[in-house]
Amino acid sequence: MHDPKQHPAAVKRFAENFNNNYSRNPVGSGPYKFAFWKTGQEVQLVRDPSYWGNGKAGIDQPHLDRLRFRIINNLDAALIQLKSGDLDTMDLTPIQAKRGTSSERFKKQFEKYEYYSPTYSYVGWNNQSPIFRDKRVRQAMIYFTNR
Repeated sequence: MHDPKQHPAAVKRFAENFNNNYSRNPVGSGPYKFAFWKTGQEVQLVRDPSYWGNGKAGIDQPHLDRLRFRIINNLDAALIQLKSGDLDTMDLTPIQAKRGTSSERFKKQFEKYEYYSPTYSYVGWNNQSPIFRDKRVRQAMIYFTNR
């Protein structure tokens, strides 16, 4: 993986391609629906009144009318905002979980949870690039990738 700081033009091209060519209005089937996305700032979801599970026994019900996800690229700044009350929750880095959240004040104000979070990952090759048009190149890249 290249350091983005060493390749700012490539990072900018990727971001522009993503912002211009990928859905800015995703659709899901959960209790919330997409409200809006302000690039680099926030994403908001609102309770979906037509959610298929509304009022059904055994189905978790949404208790909040709105979920707001702020984009904070500096994790140290995010932790400061969490501690000051400007954030309700955040994912901590291992160092933050160990060192930045051990004060008695933090322990009184917040709960920390460790949990397994199943994830889905994939590698997508840009087939518009001449390099990746050849199936053998894509296969070689997959073999080369430590999975």
